[in-house]
Amino acid sequence: MYYGDTIEGLEGFYEISTKRNFLTPHSLHQAVELVEDNLSDHGRVGSSLMQAVRKDLFGDTLHGEDDFFRRVQKLRDAMNANNREAASLMVQAVSKHFEADTILSQALNTRCKEEYRSMASQQIKTLEAGLSQMVSSGMLSFSKANEQLETAKREAESKAFQQFYQNDGQKRVASAIWAELATSPNRVRLLSEADDFEEKAMLLLA
Repeated sequence: MYYGDTIEGLEGFYEISTKRNFLTPHSLHQAVELVEDNLSDHGRVGSSLMQAVRKDLFGDTLHGEDDFFRRVQKLRDAMNANNREAASLMVQAVSKHFEADTILSQALNTRCKEEYRSMASQQIKTLEAGLSQMVSSGMLSFSKANEQLETAKREAESKAFQQFYQNDGQKRVASAIWAELATSPNRVRLLSEADDFEEKAMLLLA
């Protein structure tokens, strides 16, 4: 995930982690640019790349994303104040918050796939029955039937995918996911840890 790689790069820069990746900055200036380009909320209206990344991670309608971007803004404030310790704490706060939101985004992606694939399954079953009869009667070879079935599966899933999103299926699922998981023990714990890091950082910036 692009956001995850960005946070890992910042963790390397602030020596929170020994891990380094292709995004690990070599100076404060590069670190500030990394946050501006890859983590800020301009991804909602910015480059097509960041819009796509943001949609993959959070979905168009996932609740609570403003809280994540608010925390990113506080990270930017700490970096602009050139307070390395406060910035390090805010990186950890953002990392915990991202981990908490990933619980939601992964559940959202999984549930959406399950729903639109279920929409396609009935059409596929009907086609399978028809092709099976044609194979049994000798009208179609087994290999040709399999080829047609695979093509039909892709087309059915593609059509179901489009219908699902056009009919606001993601909005409905996102609301359900939020109701189920927003206050799940794991997410509450991660957000509490994020709050603790942020509180320490704000004390240093006061």
